[in-house]
Amino acid sequence: HTSIYVSIAVLIITCPCALGLAVPIAQVVAANRLYRCGVMVKDGAALEKLAEVDTAVFDKTGTLTLGAPHISGIAGGSDTDHALASLLAGLSSHPAAKAVARLHENHSSLLLSDVVEHAGFGMEALWKAKQIRLGRRDWVAEISASHSLATDHGFSEVCFAVAGGDLVSFRLSDTMRADAASTVSALRAAGLDLEILSGDADTPVQDVAAALGVSRARSALKPADKVARIEELQHAGHKVLYAGDGLNDAPALSAAHVSIAPASGSDVGRASSDLVFTGKGLGSIMIAWSVARRTGRIVRQNFALAISYNCIAIPFAVLGYVTPLIAAIAMSASSIVVVANSLRLNLVSRNEMLPVPAAAAPAQTDLEHDPQTHTRQEVME
Repeated sequence: HTSIYVSIAVLIITCPCALGLAVPIAQVVAANRLYRCGVMVKDGAALEKLAEVDTAVFDKTGTLTLGAPHISGIAGGSDTDHALASLLAGLSSHPAAKAVARLHENHSSLLLSDVVEHAGFGMEALWKAKQIRLGRRDWVAEISASHSLATDHGFSEVCFAVAGGDLVSFRLSDTMRADAASTVSALRAAGLDLEILSGDADTPVQDVAAALGVSRARSALKPADKVARIEELQHAGHKVLYAGDGLNDAPALSAAHVSIAPASGSDVGRASSDLVFTGKGLGSIMIAWSVARRTGRIVRQNFALAISYNCIAIPFAVLGYVTPLIAAIAMSASSIVVVANSLRLNLVSRNEMLPVPAAAAPAQTDLEHDPQTHTRQEVME
């Protein structure tokens, strides 16, 4: 009779409920905490990977900037060219294309066919059996009469041409995210290496990098170039967080150790990322990283609590000092302790996780008119 009681007590005591709850309950609480802060997590593995990162890589257009550029100037082209460019741009979801699309709203007399979007290059279609292109200067220049391949003019641009016609340049300006400088400073202070990878021209990319204090910035990159750089970093032993928003960032988002995209980005970009943040601020990236790190600590604490419970309770149960009732209470208590420990993630306020504004961080400015950064506009990456 006694041996049966002892066996039942041991069986109840050794139930691994606390161990089984150690990881998932912490991830569920963390995901809920992030959701209330405007960050959506695809799965718990994303939090584990985010806690491991030592390098943060940013796209520029739509990530460090708001991704809502406007036309600041047009060089060349007729009204028909401008209308065609606007019509073709309206078929793309790229932020730069949206700016061009707003130029003309009446396209009733223009018909396009065979429309194709080439990631990293731009839009292509046929108009009156003629090829037309909108996108990177070097790519568009291949069909234009000017064949101007120069890409760095000190500003960003989207170019357009009808086959055999002149090249048209749409100069664009955008606005830096208000907390970009403070977020970058906070990540740097946390020990992360920082880098910018952009398809934009070199001058605006270097201007943004200088404004944010990022020493490593690469420009005029195609999607494959971004993936190659991320793989290079990861082969060197780095755990890379990539933040990007567009169709052209999808390969890089998938290649990184963990990735995050703004909700304002493209559908493909959001689908390729591990986390998605809402709102206009980059502070969500710091919040996600902070919560991921705290979650890792909570998980380790949960394992320690569960193992300690078993190490203490099992010998007492084996020696017959614990009745089945007490064993049931102890087993339930261990699970409650693990859950309560995980719920501590909710005690951390949003302000504690947000980056502290950098002392020298510039206010939210138009990148075209900031005197310290000259003209900075967006290119159709």
